[in-house]
Amino acid sequence: MKLLGLLFYWIGCIFSIGYLLNMAEWQQFYDSQSIITTFLPTFCAFFIRPSESAAITSTRCMYICWISAGLTTVYGLIRIFGHYPIDLDAVLAGCSVALLPIFYAFIFTLIAFPITIKIKPSA
Repeated sequence: MKLLGLLFYWIGCIFSIGYLLNMAEWQQFYDSQSIITTFLPTFCAFFIRPSESAAITSTRCMYICWISAGLTTVYGLIRIFGHYPIDLDAVLAGCSVALLPIFYAFIFTLIAFPITIKIKPSA
């Protein structure tokens, strides 16, 4: 992929993500525990095998990002439904926070995806 095309892609991604965050209050998309538990293992995955290519490293990081986001989401859902009696307002608010790691994983995948694939030139 040409560097200029990659730059335009990332500018488009940042614009799209910024547009989504500005449609509502951006504070509802922020949860520090979700960010840490999703991106700390992802960041640490960069250092597992530093001699590998960027495509292999970013693919590993995307997998780990999705696994940690899924684990954090399941943890959040268990915490929500573990309280009795169930208050509907608390369940809905908790579900929105529990789904944030999946949202973060989608954003990371959107940004990192062009590095992970190697497209063979057409004949």
